[in-house]
Amino acid sequence: MKNFQIDDKMREILDDILPDFPYVIHKDETKNFIREYVPWHWHEEVEFTYVLEGTLKVGYKNRIIILEHGDGVFTNSNTLHTMCNGGKKGNNVVFYTQIIQKSFLGGRPGSIWERRYLLPLLENREVEYCIFRNGCREDEKILAGIRSSSELGLKKPWGYEFELRNILSGVWIELCHKYDIINASGWKENDEEDQRIKKMMGFIQENYDQSIHVEQIAKAADVSARECFRCFERNLSMTPFHYLMQYRVLEAADRLIRSNSSITEIGLECGFQSNSYFTKIFKQYMNCTPSQYRKIKVNGK
Repeated sequence: MKNFQIDDKMREILDDILPDFPYVIHKDETKNFIREYVPWHWHEEVEFTYVLEGTLKVGYKNRIIILEHGDGVFTNSNTLHTMCNGGKKGNNVVFYTQIIQKSFLGGRPGSIWERRYLLPLLENREVEYCIFRNGCREDEKILAGIRSSSELGLKKPWGYEFELRNILSGVWIELCHKYDIINASGWKENDEEDQRIKKMMGFIQENYDQSIHVEQIAKAADVSARECFRCFERNLSMTPFHYLMQYRVLEAADRLIRSNSSITEIGLECGFQSNSYFTKIFKQYMNCTPSQYRKIKVNGK
């Protein structure tokens, strides 16, 4: 199973993106993720996704989008998002993911490329994502650029670094035209609610193994318990409790595969106070018991 790492602030840990070449390309498959699910996360880098096979469901704070074969999506800097198999159970989804730091296209901080072309999009919270549809004439150039740059980044022929930057610069210019950056008068600062939900999700991730009350989650973002509930419903379409349970189950699922600890020990380590309760909640989310899950994933049975 793919080890997807996020820190206590819900930021994805990108070990394979390097300072001297701030770009990374992955060819991912949903079958390689626990529960065919990429957990909620964000990163300062922008992301381009392109679907090769299957149906991909991508979730943002207040919307779920469905991507079919040949579709793509741009995810802006610092945007919370998640992904999972959007088709029938057991169907695999194959997709490219390119993650790019602004310096890859903008060069040194304060450059004209950064100021004139990158920041107006990166810091505009009205542009959290942008969908590109296969067969839509307006999206043809962007989709062709995302696919060709992905293939180039995976093959890595001599000189590909220059060609890759050229292709993605063209994709970015098309994005600028799409959002009329030429005539934009400015951009909005990061919205306050975005920071609140990240703080509360980060608190849950850091303390999921403890007994947590909604008042504690709310305090992490200096809001009331009632506003905490509203914030989770508006952004993730779930309650704080459901997000906590989901996170505990995903952590437990990872440990069932990667450790030799007993099921009871794993349940306690992930915040479940009894083995029966652990089994009940795990089955609700994973459609099987912890022991069945371990047998399937470890022994292939």
